[in-house]
Amino acid sequence: MAEGATIKWSYDADIDSGDLGTDGSYTVENRTVTDEILTVNQLPNATFRIPAPQRIQDHRPTQQKWAMKAMNKIFWKIDSKILGQMVINAASSLDASDAAIGSSAAGTPITVSSSNASAIFTAARRKLRNQNIIYDENKKWTGDVKLDKMAKYPACAIPAELEEQLLLAIGFKPGDVGDQVLTRGYINMLFGFNTFVSTALPFSFKITQTGVPVDGTTLTIGGVVFAWETGALDAAGKVKAATSATVSITNLCTFINAGVVASTGSATAYGYSFTRSDLSIAQRMVADMLYAVDGLDGTCVIYVYGHGRITVSTTESGSVIANQAVHALFGTSQSIALVMQRYPELTVSGDIIGNGATGGYVAKDFVTWTLGGWKVFKTHTFQLVDVLISTTGYSNPQAALY
Repeated sequence: MAEGATIKWSYDADIDSGDLGTDGSYTVENRTVTDEILTVNQLPNATFRIPAPQRIQDHRPTQQKWAMKAMNKIFWKIDSKILGQMVINAASSLDASDAAIGSSAAGTPITVSSSNASAIFTAARRKLRNQNIIYDENKKWTGDVKLDKMAKYPACAIPAELEEQLLLAIGFKPGDVGDQVLTRGYINMLFGFNTFVSTALPFSFKITQTGVPVDGTTLTIGGVVFAWETGALDAAGKVKAATSATVSITNLCTFINAGVVASTGSATAYGYSFTRSDLSIAQRMVADMLYAVDGLDGTCVIYVYGHGRITVSTTESGSVIANQAVHALFGTSQSIALVMQRYPELTVSGDIIGNGATGGYVAKDFVTWTLGGWKVFKTHTFQLVDVLISTTGYSNPQAALY
């Protein structure tokens, strides 16, 4: 496997059914095949440096622990981006406008309660049924990828708050399932879905701009501060406030999707990028996981992958933040294509870091990295249902401390 390698996925156009003429005549239709391409171009990495004077240099168990933490961070990043790609590309969605759940406007997240938690599962099941998705509804996840790769099975990833309401709905009802939930808090298969709880689901919010942003006002996403600028873009995190709300929001979306963190901070027509040293580790974990969908009308939906709920705020009086949601994901296994190394690589530098002419470090760099690629192909999109869960009153999941 090499960076830039590609994998082709082909799918056929559908076929209709006509009628033979009384003389046996028929009409032939040409078949068409469309190719989609997955490119192996993702290179997540996590690094650390150990100076030679530190005694930790020769302490192998600590080096191993730090390398394991680096690998875990790579796996978190890959999982977060994969969940995000699945949500973004889901062919079906579920929100509070669905008749089985509520009567709000389309795009309004669902306020979950013990009375509607089960309806989320049945409505998601209905969405999959109407897409004519074929899967083994009795198949359970075994934990063994080799065994699970042959047959699709239904699965869902839900936030802890939805699990909480499910436990309340089920736990005090008589019967084996209710007893199991009440005594052990165990759900497992629910309405045919293998149910998993995740604090790394994508979060999103909608921002509506009603006028040209005022110079110096800010939008803060998980501690990452973006400042509107009517003049020259001369500092990290500044976003160009143009002559209209629509263009201003388009600049924000373009800036986010181009990547707000760069090796060298620089200005473009739409924003001035951060460098990694401009941000704390927690801020970088947010900034690296942003994705924006431009409504082209002064509105934008901004996604943050991998964090669950995130705190957002604005000092711009013309900006309205709404529809804050965590995205639960319902569907089947095998709903995204993934190609990657089985294990990350660990590369260790020499004892001296630098060119020797202008100085350097007596130290070793430890670089954990991997190579991979992923893509939700068109056939996968129909296997996925994106469910918007309102985060009103929810807490931010605590970042891992180990």
